[in-house]
Amino acid sequence: RPYTGQVFMVAERNGLGAPAFSVALIVNGAVVATLDGEAPRVTLDISKTFHEGKNEISFRVTPTHRPNQDINTGMDIAIGLGKSQGQTLAIDRVITRFQRTSAQTDMLRLDKTVELK
Repeated sequence: RPYTGQVFMVAERNGLGAPAFSVALIVNGAVVATLDGEAPRVTLDISKTFHEGKNEISFRVTPTHRPNQDINTGMDIAIGLGKSQGQTLAIDRVITRFQRTSAQTDMLRLDKTVELK
């Protein structure tokens, strides 16, 4: 059964310039977004990819080469339950989070299971 609440992804770049990687966000087998960090902040309503019960969320990293990259540049991606009205987004509960900097060379994949009721 489809999840009737609202689920949002908020991705924020940390540091100056894009990080030396991109991240594919996959929910229940569907690619929801591919984030390269070019935009300082990306917000998406990803509610339609969730259902009641267990949901599989995967963050997959692809290293990219960027000359003169600051190794402290990174991304923070939060998936949360909340509400959106007009230009205002309120996250009531973060259900999972992914954080990484360009200095990290490991953690090329992170899988999570979350249950929604």
